[in-house]
Amino acid sequence: MLSFFKKKRNLSIYAPVNGEVIPLSFVPDSIFRDKLMGDGIAIIPTDGHFCAPINGKVILIALTKHAIGLKAE
Repeated sequence: MLSFFKKKRNLSIYAPVNGEVIPLSFVPDSIFRDKLMGDGIAIIPTDGHFCAPINGKVILIALTKHAIGLKAE
């Protein structure tokens, strides 16, 4: 299909934490820095309050506490 027939859509993504957004290239963990988990951003938190972006369960917290794994319900 030709791209000019496609409808434009807006997408809002809400951050799970307040903080400074940085590119993945600044992240020390090579799994994220080299985008092996996919493209994205990193956030340096400014407070200790996190909101889950989905309903589900926490299934992993990295020992270094720099990554959290969630499983959607």
